[in-house]
Amino acid sequence: MDPSNSTAGVRFIRLPIVNTTSCAIAYASRSENFQQPIVITPNHLCAQGMPMNDVCRGDSGGPFMDDGTSGVFGTSGRYTIIGIVAFGPTLCGVTTIPGVYTLVSSFSDWILRSIGG
Repeated sequence: MDPSNSTAGVRFIRLPIVNTTSCAIAYASRSENFQQPIVITPNHLCAQGMPMNDVCRGDSGGPFMDDGTSGVFGTSGRYTIIGIVAFGPTLCGVTTIPGVYTLVSSFSDWILRSIGG
């Protein structure tokens, strides 16, 4: 990663969640661009933004958070980590391929056991 292209502070964007079937189709239709086939599983969450507003190199491990306003993942005003950046398109900011996140709820039992909760 080129440090001259990184930011000093925390940045955020709002990304709509994409159906995992649509996400899998987007990756399958571009399989020639990847060294290995990309498999989207129920343990993934996909989200897609506007041009130049999505995951990029260096974002792996970063959070995908819900602010509770949707009423789906939590209560309003309380942020919940629902995903962790896994990977995205080879070119940053491409709007035809969603970013892929590991769905935290799929691993919540393991997380709680690991932290002694």
